[in-house]
Amino acid sequence: MGTISNLSDWSQRRRDVVGLAPIAVSLHGFATGDMHVAWQAVSEIRAARTDPASGGESLVEFVAAGTCVVVSDRQPGFDKLEKAMSAVFPATASWREMLQRGLPLGERATLYSRANQT
Repeated sequence: MGTISNLSDWSQRRRDVVGLAPIAVSLHGFATGDMHVAWQAVSEIRAARTDPASGGESLVEFVAAGTCVVVSDRQPGFDKLEKAMSAVFPATASWREMLQRGLPLGERATLYSRANQT
């Protein structure tokens, strides 16, 4: 579990490298910047929110094939990604409510884990 400052630092470093690149969604997965994630490769999905004082951004982290790809709800195309994610991984449909129900700032909630699927 991270701290608020660590999550904010991590979010800023990500923006410095990738910026807020648009998200493109397909039947097989999504891409942002030069990162591509196939739905079938996703082993875990986590979500977090940043400090409301810095704008209250929500972040969704996809772990796939040993790589972690983080997207922001502020990125162009996020709405399409959110809809596709909920269709492919139904357990993620209420992720926003989960973040607002008391997840401490800076902590990540696991929305989906392949290890927990049967």
